[in-house]
Amino acid sequence: MFKKFLLLASAVLVLPLSAQIFEMKLENGKDNIVSKNNHMNYLTFQVKAVGDVKQALVVSSKDPTSKKYQDTSFGLFTKTFDVKGKKSVIVEGCSFSSINISRAKGCRVVWASAGKEKIAPSFFVLPWVKDEFSDFKVELPVPVNAVKAQVMIGYDNPNYVQKDFFAVKSLKVSVK
Repeated sequence: MFKKFLLLASAVLVLPLSAQIFEMKLENGKDNIVSKNNHMNYLTFQVKAVGDVKQALVVSSKDPTSKKYQDTSFGLFTKTFDVKGKKSVIVEGCSFSSINISRAKGCRVVWASAGKEKIAPSFFVLPWVKDEFSDFKVELPVPVNAVKAQVMIGYDNPNYVQKDFFAVKSLKVSVK
């Protein structure tokens, strides 16, 4: 059910209420990204927002001067992790988008059962504030039959064209 991607190795930390499953490392974050038709660039550099400059993984169009339509769908994927017997998955981080993503439904947790039957994904929306980084934290219940999960941050729509970009300063996933 899950596609195989080159993913970061991360340690599992045992915490009193939850266990951290994934933490994006900016220097290797691009190893976790897949882009449809290879129309996107993935770079790590300083992003200047209102009153703030942060090091971030930036996703942008490969051809920022082109006015021609390009499908720029992309996804940042975590490794697949166990959720059997767990109550919830917590996704938290900090992101920035040069265009409004407050209605975009691309971010999700994909679930798999022991028999690999399809389980409907749980979608979530990242907050958006013009010209600012936005912290986010969502807690999603684990479906009854789910034993595995994978988090995807990304969008099929809107398309990032010309000088538009999406940036991720941090991304952590934990279960409890």
